[in-house]
Amino acid sequence: MLIYIAVALFPLLVGTYYNARIGRYLTEEETISKKYLRKRWTWLLVAALPMFALIAFRGEYIGADTRGYLRFFNEMIDTPWNKMFVLNNSGYEFEPGFIVFEKLITLITHNSNVYQVIYSSIYLLAVTTFANQLEKANFSFLYFFVTFGIYTFMFTGVRQCLAMCMCLFSYKFIKERKLIPFLLLLILAFLFHKSAILFIAAYFIYGRKIGWINTAIYVGFAAMAYIYIDVIQNWFNDTLDYEYGVEETNSGFIFFAVIAIVTAFSFFTVLYYKKKTPESVGLLNIGVITLVLWLLRLATRVAERPSFYFMFFSAAMLCYALEVPPKSRDRIIYKILIYSAFMILFVYRLITNFYTMIPYVSFF
Repeated sequence: MLIYIAVALFPLLVGTYYNARIGRYLTEEETISKKYLRKRWTWLLVAALPMFALIAFRGEYIGADTRGYLRFFNEMIDTPWNKMFVLNNSGYEFEPGFIVFEKLITLITHNSNVYQVIYSSIYLLAVTTFANQLEKANFSFLYFFVTFGIYTFMFTGVRQCLAMCMCLFSYKFIKERKLIPFLLLLILAFLFHKSAILFIAAYFIYGRKIGWINTAIYVGFAAMAYIYIDVIQNWFNDTLDYEYGVEETNSGFIFFAVIAIVTAFSFFTVLYYKKKTPESVGLLNIGVITLVLWLLRLATRVAERPSFYFMFFSAAMLCYALEVPPKSRDRIIYKILIYSAFMILFVYRLITNFYTMIPYVSFF
């Protein structure tokens, strides 16, 4: 377990060093220069490298679906191009984009371990690039990326995680309000995992103003979604050609409470300290989607996986909120409390939901 804790804390250490030696001496103009962004991206890459190395070099029993994806890759090696979209012998039926991706990787290597390193490298580039595009707390984001639980999902859900990465790459176009390149990346993500279509909401909600009217709309939408979960579920199945049923669950209350507190805290700090910027407002808006999905998660487990597309933004939203109090003492107190709480949550989930990941085993 210590290795997982270490990779979560490592970005905070790198970030402390970076801010002390480099960031603190830069002017505001320098912090937005292309040269600075490239340099910060390199340091973020260093900070994130250990956590993604654990994903890349994990053994086949680390992650619920790891063996299945490795088996599918090995089958694609001998599958002719004209038959790769046919339901294969192992019973998988994957989206066409992912199948083509797998087949293309077989042209590079027939080694399933190398294949695992290749797609993990895409994870690394996407998360690092997203972190670098944030206005504040870039290194802290990597800490919350791990402790929020998005990180542990990347040990298993390869198809959806690749789709999530494409959605992260589209953040640049969400910020710049460039619809066409955003849609192109979204379509590509959809070809890897159909659930990515839900991420279209991020573009249109990002620029909405924060106020009582929008808040009332969000509350009303959440209530209606919860009441009509069966209707939403049927639409989801018909649209995405899935056969999911409403899977009742008595779990999820703790994490729903966490998301609710994080969302409330973020709204409070940004509005109270009057730090509304296009990015802070955008992150708050997308964070509401995460909250609604985890509300639905109380009724059905099916809502959990779509929430991962938006949880990146909830983590970034929290990072932003922790930086806006003007008094250094207040920021330190908030950070100690929230960093500690999320580490406790991370450890708790490791020893309960993800106990099969302990101890860590590599493929070496």
